[in-house]
Amino acid sequence: MAQAPVFAPAGATENSPAIHCRESNSILPRVPAGRLNALRHYRFAIELAGSLPEISRLMTRRYQRPGRSAGTSLKHSPHASPALADSKRTCGMFPLPSSWLPGYEINGKDPHLRILVAITGASGSLYAQRLLDNLDPQQHEIHVVLSNYAQAVIAEELPGGLRLPAGVKTHGLKSMNVPFASGSNPFDAMVVIPCSMGTLGRIAHGLSDDVLLRAADVMLKERKKLILVPRETPLNLVHVKNFELLMLAGAMLIPANPSFYTRPTTIEQVVDTVVARVLDHIGIPQNLVQRWQEEKE
Repeated sequence: MAQAPVFAPAGATENSPAIHCRESNSILPRVPAGRLNALRHYRFAIELAGSLPEISRLMTRRYQRPGRSAGTSLKHSPHASPALADSKRTCGMFPLPSSWLPGYEINGKDPHLRILVAITGASGSLYAQRLLDNLDPQQHEIHVVLSNYAQAVIAEELPGGLRLPAGVKTHGLKSMNVPFASGSNPFDAMVVIPCSMGTLGRIAHGLSDDVLLRAADVMLKERKKLILVPRETPLNLVHVKNFELLMLAGAMLIPANPSFYTRPTTIEQVVDTVVARVLDHIGIPQNLVQRWQEEKE
């Protein structure tokens, strides 16, 4: 696979005003002074962009379903980021499969996703319940795994127990005989909600002594979506360093910090302000919370 060359003006340094991508005749934003690491990221982004047409061709063929033409196009979802739509036109990029582009739909339908929901012993079981309430097992393949202490917290916080929609598959913590325990069969997304600091720390340091931790490790190494919803306060330096490790490894952290500009009046509505952000990042359309400055119908 040929790589696109990276070009910069003669004598360019990290203080130069811009980097020139000759293939698209476009100017990338200025890299701030002293940010050599950022400069390397820009160079990698340009090189990757030159390879995306070939990647797109191979992935489209791989994901082609019976009866679907190889040139399946992506229909933009109203929930997709405008910046993401614009990015398809830079440096010769072609559309990629919808699993690579959160917020996009195939032929006007939500993509079929394989999602693992992991629940730990952190307080906040209602976050997990509301997420499950808004995942459709008829549209997506949903699996659930609980940590050792999750059951005890659920018993305290959800008197009726955890309600699982019909079609959701559950798994024991110790058995590795599940598809998401192997990098050869990774899921599209994994959400650890709520995520205790113990589980978060073990994931950050690569411990995989149960199927929950192993699944998180697989998501990171296969560059799939790993979303962690930590619920802890205050934070100590160990927590913050673990956050840093996970973000560098590619995880998405969505702390359980509710918003209040929609004026929620019930506990569920407060919880939904966080769950809505989780659904957004999985790539599933949601109408739980009115978006900022969105006009009311």
